[in-house]
Amino acid sequence: MSDSPALIDSNILVYAFDKDEGEKYKRAGKLLEKCFLGEVNFSLSLQNLSEFFVTITKKISHPIPMDVASLLVKKIISFNGFVILEPTKKSIIRAADLCTNKGISYWDALIAAVMIENHIFEIITENEKDFKNVEGLRVTNPFR
Repeated sequence: MSDSPALIDSNILVYAFDKDEGEKYKRAGKLLEKCFLGEVNFSLSLQNLSEFFVTITKKISHPIPMDVASLLVKKIISFNGFVILEPTKKSIIRAADLCTNKGISYWDALIAAVMIENHIFEIITENEKDFKNVEGLRVTNPFR
């Protein structure tokens, strides 16, 4: 499909920093470790980083302090192993169409739209259900 770096979905990013997730923590951590060691590059959308920040500071069993989470987000954004994707007006329109025509959540549709615009055709996620309905995207679940 493409040599563009696969997108890491928010859930994978969260698992990599949530020690209470056991095996998922280990597997997600290994994926990110490969990136930080320079073995592979990944894509992230600004939305993924926003969801990551909110989830690790408010929604996991042992939340990470906001100042630490803020530093993590800054480090991820500045690290050259991640390609950071931004939505456009066109992304919003495409997301609304995907949401309407495919019945997936708007927020997942927005990630898919941003991926398609940036020629990213693989998403690494636990959420196979929504993304498998987007034509042209390949879904990889690292926990299977």
